[in-house]
Amino acid sequence: MDDAEDNEGNSDGYPGILMIVAVKVPIDIEEKDMLAELDKQFERMAVDQEVELDSEIEKGSRYTKQGYETQYSIFNGTAKTDSIGFEGYSRTITEGSKTLYVGEVWKAPEYNLIVVAMGIAIISEEEINDKTGLDPIDDIISDIIPNNPTDTTNEQNWLELLDIIPETICYNN
Repeated sequence: MDDAEDNEGNSDGYPGILMIVAVKVPIDIEEKDMLAELDKQFERMAVDQEVELDSEIEKGSRYTKQGYETQYSIFNGTAKTDSIGFEGYSRTITEGSKTLYVGEVWKAPEYNLIVVAMGIAIISEEEINDKTGLDPIDDIISDIIPNNPTDTTNEQNWLELLDIIPETICYNN
C-alpha cells in the first residue's frame, strides 16, 4: 500500500493499493478465461470497496520482466465512501474521489502458476465545498482552494502501481 507520503511525510500523490497473488494450479486455463474471471472479481471488489465502476477504459496485454505475456483490464470509478483499503490497511479519502483499477493476469507454466495482480489508486479527490454565499469570502477561498477538480488530479502513484506489476518475479521455493 502506498500511503501517498514520502519518507519525510510530504504528500506524493494519492493512495494506491496493489495485491499480487500467485496460485499454483496443475490445470491449463486459457488467458481469456482468466481475464473474464478477473473482471468478475473486479465487480465484487468494487462492491466491497463501495466504489462505482464507471467504465472499462482499457484492455490489453504486455510482457513481464521474465517474458510472460499478461492480459489486463483498467476501469475507472468513483468512491461512494470515505475510506479505501482492506482490513488493517485502509486510508481515509474524500467521498466522490476518482479511482482507477487494474486487473492483470498471466501464467508461469514452468512453475504451474497463475499470477493475479489487482490494484486500486485514487487519482483525484472530490473538492471541498468552498461556497459560503458571501462573494468577498468566496473569492478569497477560491484563491486558496482549487475550484477545478482537474487541478487536484495526480496520477503519480497510479503510474508507479502499473510499473511495478511487470516487475513481479516467479520462482520455485
